[in-house]
Amino acid sequence: MATFSADQINDFKELFNEHDSNGDGRVNIDELHKLIASLGVDTTKDVVDSAIQKFDADEVGALNFEEFVSLMAALREMD
Repeated sequence: MATFSADQINDFKELFNEHDSNGDGRVNIDELHKLIASLGVDTTKDVVDSAIQKFDADEVGALNFEEFVSLMAALREMD
């Protein structure tokens, strides 16, 4: 799996926190959709929902920061 530098992790944390609109430590489908769009990626909520289902290890319907980093690693590997 892809690894990230400390600076990249800090950037991810900042981005994650910006989009965690209710401050619960998780990004839900709407928050993740906006986050991905802010990166210039055009996607649908169905695709985002599929990503949440795949990377939501604790099965709460949203991604915590660790799960989000796993998603980012998978996206980087696809690149």
